[in-house]
Amino acid sequence: MIGVWIVLTLVGGMAAGKLSSRWYQSLSVPGKPAYETGQRTLKAFGAGVRPPNVVVIHSSSADVTKIPLYAPRWRELRRRIPAR
Repeated sequence: MIGVWIVLTLVGGMAAGKLSSRWYQSLSVPGKPAYETGQRTLKAFGAGVRPPNVVVIHSSSADVTKIPLYAPRWRELRRRIPAR
């Protein structure tokens, strides 16, 4: 049984070594295959590019849109993102 685990560990180590040389090819970096495929999918089907990140700010004791630290950022967001 221990021999099986040793063999599996060695095979996993070899597979991980091969994966590291291919890792950057799959990231969405302009000019790389994953990025180009995402762009073609977006053009053909209107889908395939990740939506923008969303940050949720919550406070049980105050209106976060009125906090002086965040007020300028809210105004900027309202300017950039049209209301629906």
